[in-house]
Order: sequence, then structure tokens, then C-alpha cells
Amino acid sequence: QSDVLVKDLQESGKWVPIAKGLEAKTYAAVHDGAVYLLTNHKAPKYRIVTCAPTETDPETWKDVIPEGDGPLREFQIVGGKLAVHELKDATSRLRIVGLDGQGSVNVDLPDQGTVWSIHGDPTRNDLVFDFTSFFTPTSLFRYQADAASAKEFERLDAPVNAANFEWSQ
Repeated sequence: QSDVLVKDLQESGKWVPIAKGLEAKTYAAVHDGAVYLLTNHKAPKYRIVTCAPTETDPETWKDVIPEGDGPLREFQIVGGKLAVHELKDATSRLRIVGLDGQGSVNVDLPDQGTVWSIHGDPTRNDLVFDFTSFFTPTSLFRYQADAASAKEFERLDAPVNAANFEWSQ
């Protein structure tokens, strides 16, 4: 169980319970006057919903990214869009989606593997994430939405030559 409360800091308002007492895990981000929530409320594999910061009834939440076949792991608001990390066939997938859930663009990852965390700024087009796979040491990547490409900018120094290995799923 997790509770989410929001407060209007400009108006010195009261704490408003967006998600309180739910038997669910819920994580929130606020952007341009809307609350975006990653939750497993009525969605065991998670979904992303939105609501007004004054909305206290989870039944009125609007789905942005409905529950899918694979679990949603996390999201960030980047450049006025949602960067969504999800799993498919036990490997990570990243995609950029409009705040209304429309216009999905896949972020090409270097291989089948795991994204550990994603970081971004709602006002900038850069998404930073770390990636690793069975034969690839952990590396940091920057995805620039305007260029639609992910580039490695830091790699853990490890004496592994991935060309010496092969794997499939």
C-alpha cells in the first residue's frame, strides 16, 4: 500500500489525497497542472493514469497507458512527453509517448537487456538511462528526442569482449 498526497505550493493549499488507503503501489509525477500516476490499482502489471491534483476518487482516473501484456516498470516526463520503461519477454523496452498516450516511438536499445533506471527533465528532450545485458557492462545512454537516437556516453570498464559470446531468447 502507498499513499499519494499533493499540495499546491503556490496557493499554500492543503494536502489532497490522490491515492489513499488503496491496496496498491502508486508513484506520482506532476506536470502542467496534471498528476500522472504509475499504479497497480486494478492493474497487476501496472498502468499509467492521469487526474487533476484536486481529484480524490481513483475511479475517475483516466488511463494514459493501460495495462498491457508485460509489466510497466517506471516512467519519467521528458520534453513534455512520457518516457515509459516496460518489460517484454523478460527484457526492457523504452518508448516515448504523448501525455495523452498517443504517438508511441520506440527507443532503440543496443541489445536485449535491462534498463535499470531512467531520468529526465520535463522541459528538456534528453532522457538518460543505464543499460546492461549478459555480455555488455553497465553503460549510460542519452536519448535525444529531437534526434530520435540513443548514444552511449559512459561505460563501466570491464574486460569483456561481447563479440566472443552469442545468446538468444
